Amino acid sequence: MARAPWCSEEIYDAAEEFRERCLRMDGSLFTDRRVWTVEGLQSIDARVALPDVGSGSWLDKLKAQLEVLGADEILLGAELVYMLLLPQSDTLAHTKREQLHALVPDAPAVPERLDAAFDGGGVASFSTAKSWSPALLRFITRLAVHVKELPEAQREAVLSDPWAFRAVVAEVRTSTDQMMANAVKHALFPDTFESIISPSQREQLVKTFGKLPGVADQPDSDRKIARIVELGTAATDGEFNVYEDTFRRVWSEPADPRWVEGVRLAQRLYARDDFDDNERVYKIEIGDRIGAARTALLAGDASWPGALESALKHRDQNLVGWRVRDPLLEWVNADLDRAADALRLLWTPGEPALHEFADALPAQPPLRGKGTRASISSLLLMGVDAGRFPFYKPTVHEGFRRALGLARLPTLPEIDPDGSYRPEDLAARLGLDGRRVRAFLRERYPRAESERGEDWSLTAEQAEAVLTHFAGEADATAADALYADWVGLLQVFRYRLLAAGTELRDVLDAQGLAWWLVSAYPPKGWTGDDLAALEAFGRGAPPPPPPPITPPASGLLPAIDAELAAKLHLPAAWLGGLLDMLEEKKQLILYGPPGTGKTFVAQRLGKHIASHGGGYRLVQFHPSYTYEDFFEGYRPKLQAGILSFELVHGALREIAAEATANPSAPYLLVIDEINRGNIAKIFGELYFLLEYREEGIRLQYSRDEQFTLPQNLFLLGTMNTADRSIALVDSALRRRFLFEELSPTKPPVDTVLEQWLAANDHDPDAAVLLRALNAAIDDEDFSIGPSYFIARDGALPDLERIWANAIMPLLRERYYGTTEDLERFELAALRRRLEADAD
Repeated sequence: MARAPWCSEEIYDAAEEFRERCLRMDGSLFTDRRVWTVEGLQSIDARVALPDVGSGSWLDKLKAQLEVLGADEILLGAELVYMLLLPQSDTLAHTKREQLHALVPDAPAVPERLDAAFDGGGVASFSTAKSWSPALLRFITRLAVHVKELPEAQREAVLSDPWAFRAVVAEVRTSTDQMMANAVKHALFPDTFESIISPSQREQLVKTFGKLPGVADQPDSDRKIARIVELGTAATDGEFNVYEDTFRRVWSEPADPRWVEGVRLAQRLYARDDFDDNERVYKIEIGDRIGAARTALLAGDASWPGALESALKHRDQNLVGWRVRDPLLEWVNADLDRAADALRLLWTPGEPALHEFADALPAQPPLRGKGTRASISSLLLMGVDAGRFPFYKPTVHEGFRRALGLARLPTLPEIDPDGSYRPEDLAARLGLDGRRVRAFLRERYPRAESERGEDWSLTAEQAEAVLTHFAGEADATAADALYADWVGLLQVFRYRLLAAGTELRDVLDAQGLAWWLVSAYPPKGWTGDDLAALEAFGRGAPPPPPPPITPPASGLLPAIDAELAAKLHLPAAWLGGLLDMLEEKKQLILYGPPGTGKTFVAQRLGKHIASHGGGYRLVQFHPSYTYEDFFEGYRPKLQAGILSFELVHGALREIAAEATANPSAPYLLVIDEINRGNIAKIFGELYFLLEYREEGIRLQYSRDEQFTLPQNLFLLGTMNTADRSIALVDSALRRRFLFEELSPTKPPVDTVLEQWLAANDHDPDAAVLLRALNAAIDDEDFSIGPSYFIARDGALPDLERIWANAIMPLLRERYYGTTEDLERFELAALRRRLEADAD
């Protein structure tokens, strides 16, 4: 665990003051007054909880909400806003100061030490979460109240123990303030909680490295991340941070199929009993022999040249051939003092000066090439630590990049004595302006007047002269940069193997695996397809396509037939993919704007399942829908004049009972508008069963029985994105459901209207206008779906009526209170635009 390197110490110092002065006591950040009291915090919380006051920014509204309070409460409000802005790295320092001053123009000056923290960057980028600033402010307020209301001994424990503090944060936070909650945890306990505060990024990190030992066993995301950081640190030479580029690419970007194939093959090679003998033991021994020469040189022992020669000429040294080795030793023995000074650049404790050492080598072949110099440097660095400084070979480096589909690095061209070269070709390889190369050649090798304007073919000598003249400024990768790229590539390889559940000891293991993959020498016992896959990867061939996803063993859901696909005007493969996701996860949500057919598709799938011997039921969530409606609850019952209460089963319990009674048939519960209800409250303890169906739980009302969700029960929800409420869905729900988007501007929904119009012999005018309308709206979450134009009886859509009575009222509501020109969405305006485009 480490403090964020981009976050200044002043920020952590300010957070420490917040803990000591505001949470542990009732003091103030800006003054010596007593303002952080429970009463003051509750007064502010009550005001912020009121509906928006007036217009303007959230700060304008907050100012209006606070202006009726006393001076101490207004000062407290300013200090709350300070803590709100402090961790935001994507809000500029002067903007933070302006916002604070705008809220309380006559507030006491921010102490210099706290003001300096604004210049220290921030914990992380809050991005769109800043649109929830009032909710984030209320989180800080409620957290402070919660801590202050604890008994003194418990409060001291919470403010001293990071995990006790985390438990309090978990009690206070909601789905909208998770980023602020994570930022506060990191700011107060930076050596325990990481600076990765985005819920989606945290989820992706845990998902990527979830196979690592001990990660899945942790009870919460913070402990999972702590375990990942522990293992990531062990797999890193030097400082580790989850946002370090080579590590971040592994968890934040989808792996290219070539990486996936390389990791798969490498895991098999690394698990072999002969891996160490083939790729590790002899390299360690070479490093030890070179290390003996290093020890002698640094100790001033004159035997070091002999020790170095013995190491490089040992029969096990097969990394560098004699064509490079012998000229290197000749250079060493020609001037021992000069060579010793150069070797100290590599061998003196600390970071090796590889660039300076490479430049000290002779500029003549065969030691001139950057790749050759990188190889020599890496071989000698193995005498420092073979596990940290793996051997470099240009052909392996280039081959591994090619196998992974990466671009070639720029390198200086090797001049063939028998070849001919054009100035433009050399200039391109050197990354230089061709006119500069020609100017040099005209000065060094003047041409006859009659030759000017003709193609210029250079001799090998002339090409060498160009290379020598421009080598110092050429845009080609130097030896140290080549080696740095190689080690960085191996580190990414190591991280990707780690994500796949394989821990390497060091980058020497990664180098051995890369070497084996590129050289493609056949492992003993591998035959047929295994050898073909290894050889194909080594030569950079595209990996084979992944095998089709096979349904789980249950295979309960009936396949999609062409008739159903034709009725829905959707591809059978896409519809089949929905069933595949249901088979895999058992819970799926279709989300998108209104009119995209989410509910219609869900119902048709339910009827499709029911028609094949299964069961189907639909419920709709809304703000007053409860756990008692959904699962079970007590209802009043009047019998013989006596009022009593009986336990009544809801939709989920009823269909679960049907599924349990008929385990060989699939049952589907469609939950329409799932995000309109209080999901956490409606599901209650059933959240647990969505993820762990093989386990049972004790129910809220039926306490004497253990309830399990049957494996043949599937849940299909729909979500409307027009009200942006999908952004409020908490991570617990996201983890338990797969999500499939239905967007009017993306396949397969973008062609539904066209297909429906064609199937009913109608003109495609409506589809063209719908595309133009959505292009004008230019908002994915509020684009208009095809359902507005589709009639159940197949009748031609009345565009004038649809626009007047459905489309325009929707747009007026959408843009109410804005300066948007609604006339550009009118049917006539769109027609004119289309006609103009056609002209």
